[in-house]
Amino acid sequence: MDGFELIVTLVINIPITLLFVVLGITYVVRKGKRGEFALAGWNTLTPEQRATINKKTMFTFIGWVFIVAGLMQAGFTVGLVFGNSIMLWAFGVGWLFVLVGGLAYANTNKRFKNSGGEADEK
Repeated sequence: MDGFELIVTLVINIPITLLFVVLGITYVVRKGKRGEFALAGWNTLTPEQRATINKKTMFTFIGWVFIVAGLMQAGFTVGLVFGNSIMLWAFGVGWLFVLVGGLAYANTNKRFKNSGGEADEK
């Protein structure tokens, strides 16, 4: 990889990695108090539908998914820089599994539903 390709690779991949990690840390630390705007579909839910979701648990889980995806992206970037195809495949496939698996788990697990109608704090 020559100098120009290296710079382009880093300019593209470092912001993506930072975006995932910073959003993830924000979700984990804030526990759903702010940042709903960044979660796809949250703004389209009615207040009744939002009341059925345990926001604190959901946002903490999504935050950890983002952090792990960001670390996978960082590993993928290292594989690109050093030309290591095993790292590219391992971190690329891992990244997809984390995001798709996290999405599937978040949409199918009852852990994220409010039990007994308890309301989340705003």
